[in-house]
Amino acid sequence: MEAIELEALAALFKYPATHFLEGSLDEPPSVRALAHEAANLTERDREEVLRFARFVKAYGHRRPSIADTVSEVSR
Repeated sequence: MEAIELEALAALFKYPATHFLEGSLDEPPSVRALAHEAANLTERDREEVLRFARFVKAYGHRRPSIADTVSEVSR
């Protein structure tokens, strides 16, 4: 991640840039990729991605998997 991307990410999440450097090697590649891609979005689009991430965090674990849905329908 380049410094400009780090600054944009810090501004997006309203954290100091150093927050994202602590334990940065421990982050999964998908998290780093998401941050990299978010840096290229408009501010409005980044806010929408953030809202979606919060939604998934709050409600995503309650969602049945496709396999669960199929097994329920076939009963």
